[in-house]
Amino acid sequence: MSKLYHNSEPNLKFFVFKSIVCRMIEFPLFGEPWDSKIASELKGFNTQAASAVSFYHDLATTSPTAALQRFSSALEVVRNANPKRALVEAIATGPNPDWTGPILKIMGHIYPNLDKDTRKIALVKSLDFLDGLRCDVAQENVAHVTEPWLVADIIINRWIYNPGYEQADELLKKYRTWADLYPHLESTSPFWICFAMILENRASNEIRARFFQLFPKLADRTLDAAAGFTETYAKMDHKKQGVPQEAARENCLQDYCWEIHDQIRKKISEEKWIALET
Repeated sequence: MSKLYHNSEPNLKFFVFKSIVCRMIEFPLFGEPWDSKIASELKGFNTQAASAVSFYHDLATTSPTAALQRFSSALEVVRNANPKRALVEAIATGPNPDWTGPILKIMGHIYPNLDKDTRKIALVKSLDFLDGLRCDVAQENVAHVTEPWLVADIIINRWIYNPGYEQADELLKKYRTWADLYPHLESTSPFWICFAMILENRASNEIRARFFQLFPKLADRTLDAAAGFTETYAKMDHKKQGVPQEAARENCLQDYCWEIHDQIRKKISEEKWIALET
């Protein structure tokens, strides 16, 4: 399962664009209290780019289907906000992830509310965008996404786009109690902090229990992601190394704290992730 951990999370500096924060608070992360961090990625936006993201967010709130259909055009509008787009993107080896990442993040908000067939369409659209970028730029875009199902499906189908969870891991090493950790939660990705705390020897039972209680939908979908990772890498080990799939699955489960092994096994049987045919 080592592919899951191959890269460091980009060291991104965030700036809160207040006019967008006010709008996006009305569209809360997973319907749960995660503060205004949801909108803090809009660093360095010019007015046109900010307006485009704001419009796309409003569209996603009122008509997710229309937002899905206009995903690619929304990315183009944001990228075209730079009048020297061609030159700047050539020099920077791609679009500014702090501009395009929030569009991908909004796709994540739509994602869990779609049926599985429609999620496949959304995933293909997301991968089509990421496949046109240099690998490290794609990773920085994925780092903006907070929805576990979309992050997991991207990584399951393109593990090289995994941005890593080192920032979340460092938080868990530094703050060993819930009282110490809680004030710092919004300084990292909601998904990756949750994912890090279900790994073996990363967080105390108290921290994990309190987090799961406060963010039940996030925690539940993170377990779905863990199930997808576990089964995907078990199948890879079975295919490439000849390891019996059941044994490979149990071996992959050892990456996670034993208290949630049964939950992940149950999630594997539900198979909510998407592995596109190659």
